Amino acid sequence: LRRENVAASTFNRVIGRDEAKRQGQPFQAEASDADGWLAGGQQESKKVFSFKDPARTFGFVKPGLLSLDDMRKRLNSVWSDLKDEKFLTSSTILERLLTEAKAGAR
Repeated sequence: LRRENVAASTFNRVIGRDEAKRQGQPFQAEASDADGWLAGGQQESKKVFSFKDPARTFGFVKPGLLSLDDMRKRLNSVWSDLKDEKFLTSSTILERLLTEAKAGAR
């Protein structure tokens, strides 16, 4: 997720903010409570993190506010070719990390 130019930001699209770059980064007119939660507030962390090298994105969900399927739809809005095997839940990531750690300890 990144800023593509002054008018487009895939990161802002996922968290529900207006994509155009300007002071204060306002939310889209139809912003939801989930958008505000994802974006964080003053002295409050965002809930989506994106890294360039290696390319990966992490995000959180909040049951009752933002479901796993909702997050998948948000990410599909910027990556229409997102494959199911690339969309991992925390339990899958943890299981893989523990399996790799056990294999490395042998």
